Amino acid sequence: MKGTGSQANVVTNKEAIKTWKQQDCQARGYLLSTTEVTQHKLLLACRNAHEMWEALSAQHINHAANNQYDLQARFYDYRHQPSKDMKYHIAEIKNLAHLVADVGLPLTEQQIVTKIVCTLPQTFQSFISSWRHLPKDGKTLAVLTTSLLQEERSLAKWKNQDNVSGDVPTQEAALAVQPPTPPFSSNNYKDTSNRRRGRGASHNLRGSYTQTRQNQSQRRWNGERSPEQIVCGYCHKPNHTEEECRTKQRHERVKKEIEDLKKNTKRDNGAIAMDTTCNRRRRLISFLLTFVCISSAFLNYR
Repeated sequence: MKGTGSQANVVTNKEAIKTWKQQDCQARGYLLSTTEVTQHKLLLACRNAHEMWEALSAQHINHAANNQYDLQARFYDYRHQPSKDMKYHIAEIKNLAHLVADVGLPLTEQQIVTKIVCTLPQTFQSFISSWRHLPKDGKTLAVLTTSLLQEERSLAKWKNQDNVSGDVPTQEAALAVQPPTPPFSSNNYKDTSNRRRGRGASHNLRGSYTQTRQNQSQRRWNGERSPEQIVCGYCHKPNHTEEECRTKQRHERVKKEIEDLKKNTKRDNGAIAMDTTCNRRRRLISFLLTFVCISSAFLNYR
């Protein structure tokens, strides 16, 4: 202000004051946006950016030694939040790293990169595998940030393609409107009752249900009789009758095979005995012919 008398209250640096207020307002906005919500009450009582900075500096100096352990614990205990995107995840870890560095414990870029990679969710397992095979020079924070954002967009794209449209019913909705069907209906399984089992049988349908099992399951499904009322009279086990008993069928099949084997053994023994008799006759005839020839030669010699 210049002049005397009536001109003593005239302000001559209005432009400078206006510029300073704009810069001060901008600086206060930076301080509020880069501090935690719990510190805003302390800063709102300040009249300008300089007072804000002094308050933060005093608080930081007084609690720097006490905050070292807490900040390190916050950094190493931080985990990915499912409700947040990858930008927030990376920014939060970098912010914690800056806070730890402010108390005199700076972290290297490799430590920050390792922390980000180790806290990725399960959907980024393929990205983690590919990241491990990158050369050491390529594992920088900038490359990691770009790659993670691209991977996040790709996963979101595939997820949107899976959920094509709301007009198309989902698989769960389609199954919900279908009526229940018997678990072993004849429409779902082929009739294999006429197929043989054991050696020499066709195994193209191994593991399929036989018609007997199908009929049994169909009766249970229709409510004709409950499984608790069925007891086998052969093996005394529940859930099947004597006609459907696998143990009885197996025993009968083994018994039949033993009888067939006995018949084949008797037939083979008869053939062997006949063959032995023929061989004896041939040897006797051969001996007699040899004896006759020798006798004739001896008589002719005399």
